[in-house]
Amino acid sequence: MTKAVLVTGGGKRLGREIVLTAAEAGWTPVVHYNSSSNAAEELAKETGGVAVGIDLSEEGAGEKLIALATEKLGGKLTGLVNSASIFEHDTGQDVTEEALLRNFRIHTVAPAMLAKAFAHQASDGSAIVNILDQKLFNLNADHYSYTISKQALHGATMMMARAYAPSVRAIGVAPGYNLPSPGQDDETFERLAPTVNVLERRLQPRDVAKTVLFALENMAITGQVLIASGGEHLKSAERDVLFKD
Repeated sequence: MTKAVLVTGGGKRLGREIVLTAAEAGWTPVVHYNSSSNAAEELAKETGGVAVGIDLSEEGAGEKLIALATEKLGGKLTGLVNSASIFEHDTGQDVTEEALLRNFRIHTVAPAMLAKAFAHQASDGSAIVNILDQKLFNLNADHYSYTISKQALHGATMMMARAYAPSVRAIGVAPGYNLPSPGQDDETFERLAPTVNVLERRLQPRDVAKTVLFALENMAITGQVLIASGGEHLKSAERDVLFKD
């Protein structure tokens, strides 16, 4: 069976690493982008895949994206990785309705509707991987809207595993701190990265991408979360790493 995977937000950061890792393992990638069209097109060309652009916050985006992806591929998708994300800081004291809705559209609604459309066209042995966050298992009060919406995606992952079985598996992957946070310089990241997990080593994007590939390909796994954090989830923190000195 031809293996083809749609990776949302696949043109940059962790999504890009997932595309590269999947392509090396023989998957044909569909690289989704919102605004990074040049990067996505170049990556698709490099990996023998295709690129598709759509704003996931728009109504009906999930169904449209699956239709565009299968049309460009000329065949079915066997994998879906929901990795598109926004990362804005707020707290329980300053949260706004707009921020909550914005986060839920990208982190919960879009993945749920993509999963529905994906499952309709999927054949036996297909898989959905939702990118979560180790923070869900090591809570602090930072990034309030982001965290709530990712908690909802965690629940949605369990529901997908029930709703779309036996043809489709659904797995969550919860990464730790593997790339600089927005606005954080590389030097600060390199200094802090080994301090936040119990293995005391810098977590690499490739470490997370390999976990995603394992979830896509292991037919025994569904309805659970794989935490790829180097044990960051075991090391409690009162504040997000972005606010460490």
